Amino acid sequence: TLPDIDCTYHDFRDSDINDYLPAAESLAGQGCQLLRMGSAVAKPLPYETSMIIDYAVNYRSELLDLHLLAHCRFFLSGGSGIDAVATVFRRPIVFVNWIPLRHAVTVQRNALIVFKLLWKRAEHRYLTLREMFAPELLACYRGQGYEDQGLDVVDTSPDDIRDAALEMEARLSGAWVDQDG
Repeated sequence: TLPDIDCTYHDFRDSDINDYLPAAESLAGQGCQLLRMGSAVAKPLPYETSMIIDYAVNYRSELLDLHLLAHCRFFLSGGSGIDAVATVFRRPIVFVNWIPLRHAVTVQRNALIVFKLLWKRAEHRYLTLREMFAPELLACYRGQGYEDQGLDVVDTSPDDIRDAALEMEARLSGAWVDQDG
């Protein structure tokens, strides 16, 4: 949408909409109606149902965006910016594919966060959460910063996205039971 500006420096933040479909299908199976939102999307959903609607492609309006975000049960977000509107309306949010970690401590209390993982190529392992909070990574907003440190940014898995969304639904419905570990 910004043809004169090169935004590829933060492509590491992107994710594939298809990774969210297991969450959508599971929630739809529980009777939830889901809308895929956004103003500029890379591709449409591969399918729609009466419970899963590609609002971003077929129906979107700015005024309706505000209404939907003000009244949604919860918002599942990849950190694209529109989630700020849901935050203003104090709607519960599940953040997935969250990176960089710096602002994770500033989100509202009714949020769940699942970080992208960082794979250290030289050691063939994922960084620990403590390592991910290192100062040089905490506010790394450029893909080159991860590359310079020999790190691959790994998207949240579709299963983890689904599990986080189902956890939020269970929390909101009162069915969630905290477990040790």
